[in-house]
Amino acid sequence: MQGTMLIFKPSTIEPEVHPFKRPPKLQELQRAVGGWLEAVPHFLAIKHAGREHRCVAFCNEDGKLERSSYSHSFVGPLPINMEATRRWQQLNPLGGDYLVGNIAVLFGDPEFMESL
Repeated sequence: MQGTMLIFKPSTIEPEVHPFKRPPKLQELQRAVGGWLEAVPHFLAIKHAGREHRCVAFCNEDGKLERSSYSHSFVGPLPINMEATRRWQQLNPLGGDYLVGNIAVLFGDPEFMESL
């Protein structure tokens, strides 16, 4: 089993790359996005290292809200993540929506993807 988690942060263009030989744990995904998980709808493919990959992406479910239920603090909406939004719309054109905060994108071999 082999997989990769890309973490796109709002302030950077290149993602952090984290290889896996097992499915990521819930806590690892929550830490990556900074809160409770929400699957990004229609984020089904991504280009990385010159190849297109089938993927699953997660964001912070409270990212666009004024209050974070994960930390129980009033943090306001998270900053727009321009690079993750661009890559989402590049292969999954929807138009109109945008992503905020850290975005975790996972892809890998069939066994890795089935484990998600």
